[in-house]
Amino acid sequence: MRKTAAFLLSAAIALSLLAACGGDAGTAAVKSVREIVADGSIAFADRYAGIVVSGESAEIKKDEDKEILEVRVAEGDMVSKGDVLFSYDTEAMQLRLEKLKLEYEMLQNKKLSAETDIPEIQNKLKWASAADQLAYNLQIQSLEADILESTYNMSIKEREIAALETAMQNADVRAPIAGRVMSVKEGGNDAGGTEAPAESTENAFITITDITTYRIKGTINEMNVGTLTEGMPVIIRSRVDGGRTWPGTLSKIDWETTVNSAANMYGFSDEMTSTTKYPFYVDIENFDGLLLGQHVYIEPDYGQTSVREGLRLPAYYVVTDQGNPFVWAQNGRGKLEKRPVSLGEEDPEDGSVQILSGLSLSDSIAFPEEGLRAGMTCVPYEDTMFVEEGSAVPEDATVPSEPEITFPEDDAFSGEPDGEGMG
Repeated sequence: MRKTAAFLLSAAIALSLLAACGGDAGTAAVKSVREIVADGSIAFADRYAGIVVSGESAEIKKDEDKEILEVRVAEGDMVSKGDVLFSYDTEAMQLRLEKLKLEYEMLQNKKLSAETDIPEIQNKLKWASAADQLAYNLQIQSLEADILESTYNMSIKEREIAALETAMQNADVRAPIAGRVMSVKEGGNDAGGTEAPAESTENAFITITDITTYRIKGTINEMNVGTLTEGMPVIIRSRVDGGRTWPGTLSKIDWETTVNSAANMYGFSDEMTSTTKYPFYVDIENFDGLLLGQHVYIEPDYGQTSVREGLRLPAYYVVTDQGNPFVWAQNGRGKLEKRPVSLGEEDPEDGSVQILSGLSLSDSIAFPEEGLRAGMTCVPYEDTMFVEEGSAVPEDATVPSEPEITFPEDDAFSGEPDGEGMG
């Protein structure tokens, strides 16, 4: 009895699945024309994963030769450009300056003494015996060497004195940009200079970030460096709404900073098989609708968002049968049919064709995969992407594959993107 009941239950489930899939006609995955157009998939521009980050950052380093008298900001403070961040101890610098001047004076006296002694020895050399002339010549050579050494050391002291006098006049270190103080390192550091690259915060004494503006950060690897150049226009595309875009300009590719290398195709990573990736930044003027930390797509601007007359569809969706173009479309009963369309101009640059009649944004169409037949039951493309564990896709279901595209390695990709955005 139990075996019989289990068999009947299995049969009922199988029949219900068969009915849901449209019987013998099978199923076909369809996608809204509106979504196809909004996805921006007409133009096969390389896409890069990006993230919205705060604007410009500045890092201020402590001079290793100076002592800090007072730090006037704390982490979290808002500062304006030109505000004093910290001040060096001018008293310590004054002591250092007096020491340098004393050392310079000693060198100067040593030089003057040598210059005075040389003529006297030369005069003695004239009346000296042959045995004493060698000793006098050695004294003269030694004094000339002292003069050269003193002259060289005096030039070094002069530069140190000039630099210290300038530093004393600029004892206050000011903020190079407006923003929020993100960090203040206790005790400073031992690195010289005033600013560091945006990716290197390890040696910074104070870090300031402009939180009033946004920019987009992405990464590019060594395999596709030729696809992006500084100054080129790009498009920022929302990952939630493919039709929402923002124009931008690629402002910087940071070749001096590297990020974690990607593993090779087998999942292993080593310096011989992995690729080096570099961060790049995009400036945008209008960041309405963007949130800090939001993940987006970055793609070169080839005019794919420009508004053109009529409905434009990726040309690979259109099938030509003996000169009669058609698309596989869902009819009003949820079944697949051959829908004749009238075509306009084609654009070889972005691979699109103008649809004059026969199709609208509200229609749904299938990718012209081999095996499609009129009468198939149409199912949303998204539903074919997720299958519950343990379930099976019906053998007669036709799921479209994306057009064959050569994908750049790692971050850049064409067509329909997938995967998580950058962290």
